[in-house]
Amino acid sequence: MSGVPLGQDQSGDALNRELRGIQFRAVTAYNRVKDDVSRLGTTHDTSEIRRRLAGNTQRFGELAHEFRRVVESHPDKDSVPTQKIVRDFHAVIGEETKKQ
Repeated sequence: MSGVPLGQDQSGDALNRELRGIQFRAVTAYNRVKDDVSRLGTTHDTSEIRRRLAGNTQRFGELAHEFRRVVESHPDKDSVPTQKIVRDFHAVIGEETKKQ
């Protein structure tokens, strides 16, 4: 055991599970944005793709904001497990930014 009182540990674990869930949904939305962007200017470029792109972009932004809000309010935000989740999230987004 880590020596952390049981109630706090469960709270931190629950918030970390919530962060992982938000991270998964955000990365999924981000990947959908990338897929839709790759169709722009091609024969697959339709008004539906552009509507979907706008929706997925908005969804990603909302999830990124929610992720940040949960991290900022996390009582153990400086703990190793929480920081790993944050680094993993930034790594996925950062890798894609470097490719562009």
